[in-house]
Amino acid sequence: MKTNGIRLIVAFLAGLCINSNAFAVEKIYIPFFELINVPAEYQYSTVHLLKSYIEEQGKYSVAIPPKGDSIVVQPSLEKCQATAKSLNCDYVLIGDLNKIGETIILTFAMYPTNSNIPTWNDRLKASKSDDFDPILQRLARSLGTKNKATTDGDIYSVTDYQSTKLKKVKSTQAYGISVIAASFISKPFTEDAFSSGIGGFWLYDTREMMYDANLALLFLGKSNIYQIGIQANRPLSSEGNTPYFGGGVGIGATGFSKGDYSGDYKSGMLLFLGGGYLFGRNSDVGLRVGLQYFIGTYKMDNPDKSLPQGFMLKIELYNSQITKYLYRGY
Repeated sequence: MKTNGIRLIVAFLAGLCINSNAFAVEKIYIPFFELINVPAEYQYSTVHLLKSYIEEQGKYSVAIPPKGDSIVVQPSLEKCQATAKSLNCDYVLIGDLNKIGETIILTFAMYPTNSNIPTWNDRLKASKSDDFDPILQRLARSLGTKNKATTDGDIYSVTDYQSTKLKKVKSTQAYGISVIAASFISKPFTEDAFSSGIGGFWLYDTREMMYDANLALLFLGKSNIYQIGIQANRPLSSEGNTPYFGGGVGIGATGFSKGDYSGDYKSGMLLFLGGGYLFGRNSDVGLRVGLQYFIGTYKMDNPDKSLPQGFMLKIELYNSQITKYLYRGY
């Protein structure tokens, strides 16, 4: 019995060791980056900051050289790998910062300590040193994965270099057009419930919320809706492509252009609630696809005195560059 008990304890401890090794965090050695036309003070600060961001992800631990008094020439890959082995590291991350004209190009590659073939690499561009922080955040998230930092859609880590092209860093204003379809679920509209039309809107995106003023003209059908209102939507993530939800209120009129109730329009307040999906939020041109439930606070002039209500599908295209041209003053 004693022997069996000892065997069980040994097996249990061995299992613990195997499990701990299975979930062990891999270690990376990051030598100082090579600087080309970049001030020397960035050599230690960039490596130190990248170490913090990588370790926040929980996938790797990081070893870096001690801070020196002057700029350090980056050793060869073989010497970096030898240093990494002495520190019990699994990988070496090599990088350089190269300024050409007004653009700083940051290039990175990660190698195993026993191979000169990189297992991961990436390259990003910065227009100034303020871009280093969002770039290093992106690199930390994509390190060792198949994802490229250049395709990271997080709107809070958009670089100034990207914003020069995309104009999407802070709050954004845009104008857009809508193609709209609606289906009523209340009488007297249910006999010919479908309607469609067009609309327009002005969008103000604060990154935390999206506000818009909108106009809808649904006249292609016997059942018609004419509405002007305001709306607030909350994105569910900081990605460039994200779902959202929200609601709004408007003043509108509903009625019929044909049939027994032709010309019988009633007007009042309309309430909206729904959500959708937004594409290209961090670019000049965006696309929203949304579905909303709507209900009026007024009664139609039919025997049931019902409230107009139904569902509205919107496909909306907007462009933030239009705002820039409108405010030029010509």
